[in-house]
Amino acid sequence: MQIQDGCIVSLAFQVFDEAGELLEASDAAEPIVYVHGQGEIAPGLESALEGRRRGEHLELTLAPEDAYGEYDPAELHAIPRSDLPEDVEIKVGDWLPLELEPDEGEEFEGLDEVEVRVVGVDAESVTVDLNHPFAGKTLRFVVDVLDVAEGQEEDDA
Repeated sequence: MQIQDGCIVSLAFQVFDEAGELLEASDAAEPIVYVHGQGEIAPGLESALEGRRRGEHLELTLAPEDAYGEYDPAELHAIPRSDLPEDVEIKVGDWLPLELEPDEGEEFEGLDEVEVRVVGVDAESVTVDLNHPFAGKTLRFVVDVLDVAEGQEEDDA
């Protein structure tokens, strides 16, 4: 079966930055599983996988706009310390769950909570970065298609 919209795809992959540093990996024991055509993975990778089959190997390099987008400084946000639990120690590099209000933008559509990376801490506020950790980076993907399965039809009832 070829990868097409609605298929459930299992991948083993490695992601490298321009310097060749391994940033993320998944293997056959713990593959990434996604629904093709739903925007769950980098758009350039999703496009490159279209029409591929189980057992295929793919290596490609994606510019930021085809991977996780350009880095956007407007996605840095200061959260008042008073909005966070007092008994929790927060430091740069931590990931915090952030509850979303129903009107907080299309990028988080369908989510009640996202994890955000802490990039600054002071007595008054905690600065979080809503950019994807790989935003602004040119990335090399090494991918093995482990499985392609037909997706389940949505029930119209």
